[in-house]
Amino acid sequence: MSSNVSSTFHILSLLARALAYTCFICVVLLCFSVGFLRPVLVQIQTVITAFLPEGLRGIAVIPTPFGGAFRGDFALIAVVLFLLDWLFTRLYESYK
Repeated sequence: MSSNVSSTFHILSLLARALAYTCFICVVLLCFSVGFLRPVLVQIQTVITAFLPEGLRGIAVIPTPFGGAFRGDFALIAVVLFLLDWLFTRLYESYK
C-alpha cells in the first residue's frame, strides 16, 4: 500500500511542479510585450485566470516599462504550487 501512496505523492509533486513552472514562465513572459506570442499568451492567461479563486483574480497586476504587466496573482499561485511540490516530494520520500 505504501507503494501506491508513494507513487501518488510523486505524481502530485510532478504535476504541481509543472504547473508552477508554467505560471512562472507566464509571469516572466507577460512582463514583456512580445508581439508574435501575444495571442498565445492571452489564451494561456485566460485559462489560468479561469482556475483562480474569485478573490485572487487580478491582484497585484502592475504595468511594466516593457509594455507588459507583472501578474502578482500568477506569481502567488506559482509560489503556492512550488510549496505544494516541496510538500508532496517530502511525503513521497517518507513513504518510499
